[in-house]
This record gives sequence, structure tokens and C-alpha cells, in this order.
Amino acid sequence: TRAYLAAVSHTDAMVGAVLSTLASSVHAANTDIILWSDHGFHLGEKFHWRKSTFWEPAVKVPMLISSPGNSDYPVGDVNDVVSLLDLAPTVLDLLELSPYSGFEGAPLHDAVNRSPVRVYLEGGRATILNGMKSIDYDLAAPGVEHRSRYDLATDPQELVRIVPTGC
Repeated sequence: TRAYLAAVSHTDAMVGAVLSTLASSVHAANTDIILWSDHGFHLGEKFHWRKSTFWEPAVKVPMLISSPGNSDYPVGDVNDVVSLLDLAPTVLDLLELSPYSGFEGAPLHDAVNRSPVRVYLEGGRATILNGMKSIDYDLAAPGVEHRSRYDLATDPQELVRIVPTGC
């Protein structure tokens, strides 16, 4: 755990150094920045020490987008759940290039057309919509015994499983 956290701290310091250098350069006002990462490991939450779960610590990724002077991407913290499918269309949008029809996503500033947030893992799928996470652990099997829901607004640590009713 210490080594993992040390690597995160070192990466944070190096990103900070790059951003600090950029901020003091002549390119600060005309450089777009997009920074994202792979999702992290569980470090003991719910007795798990790996990535392969649908729980929030294993499916969320850090992402930063900075586009100085671009009103579509204002300065501020945004806590919306978004899909990484929207990343490539966002890059094209920032470059003022036409969207590519082969992409499934939409630019991140386009909340109406953004992709639904879905996570796939070992034959299952989690869908996040309006603060609720619905999980089907086995898409090939009918019934509700392998399904769960979590209210992320009231239960961000996903401790209380809401068992769905019906099929």
C-alpha cells in the first residue's frame, strides 16, 4: 500500500511540476490539457486488493481538462459521471475538428448527447444513471438473483445493496 501511494504521490508531484512550468511559459494561454489515468486498485476496501470489481474505487478514473478561454470548458470542479467514450470526441472538439462518425461518444460539454456510463467486467455490466448504479453480474442469465443496485448519492461506499424486484 505504501509503495502504491508513493507512486501516486510521485506522479502528482511530476504533473504539478509540468503544469507549473507550463503556467510560467508563453504557451499557458493557448495550450489545452487533457489528463486522465487508468483506474486504481482497491487497497483493502471491503477486503479487496485488486481492480476487478464494479465498486466505485475500481471504476472511477481521474480526469482533468483545461482549455484556457474556452467557454465550453469553464474553470471549476465538475463531479458529473462521464464515460471515457466521450474523450476522443472531446479532443476533436477542442481541436475544432468535425466529429468522427465512428465514435460512440460526444464532447464532454455536450451533456445531452454524452454516452451512458457503463462498466463491463467478466460477463457483467454496471450502468450509472442519475446517481444510481445498477449491476447485472451475469448478462447471460435471466432473473434478479445476480443483480444489485446502489444509491451512490446516499451510499457512496456502496455498503447497502438494494435488491431489485421483478425481471
